[in-house]
Amino acid sequence: MKKALFRILFLIIVACACQPDPGFPKTPVIEFNSILFIPQLSTPNGVQQSIRVNINFKDGDGDLGIDTVNGNEKDANYFVTFFIKNPDNTFSQCIGEKCGVSDTVLNLYSNGFFPVLNPSDKPRPISGILTYDLKSSGWAIAFKDKTIRLRVKIKDQAGNFSNEVYTDTLKF
Repeated sequence: MKKALFRILFLIIVACACQPDPGFPKTPVIEFNSILFIPQLSTPNGVQQSIRVNINFKDGDGDLGIDTVNGNEKDANYFVTFFIKNPDNTFSQCIGEKCGVSDTVLNLYSNGFFPVLNPSDKPRPISGILTYDLKSSGWAIAFKDKTIRLRVKIKDQAGNFSNEVYTDTLKF
């Protein structure tokens, strides 16, 4: 009886440990998940507004994120382009004051970074939801009475860019 129980337990452990490789490509693949405007978000810098973007990701070797411990946070790996809705229901890329935000502000929020998502030193497939907050004290003022959407892409540590995805619209 003990041997049979041991064999069953051993087979369960082996079956659980041998999960098949999901076959994700080494270049990251993303899908839009959600976008949300948060009018008051508590941060270490005080209360700010946030445009929160959630994307689903898959990566075959898990080399996503920047090691902030070694001071690499100046290397962008999250890229955002802002678009504003025109009166004819098309969208135009926000450039300059025509969308109510200066180029300096847009450039500040267009490129950012997220930390390492695979803490293991070994390459392995990973997937999940990446939440990214674009924090500012003036989104509601800058985009007052406007509808925007974002185009998002990410980059892995090897320099491979993901596909680009568009968010749903946000009305301010």
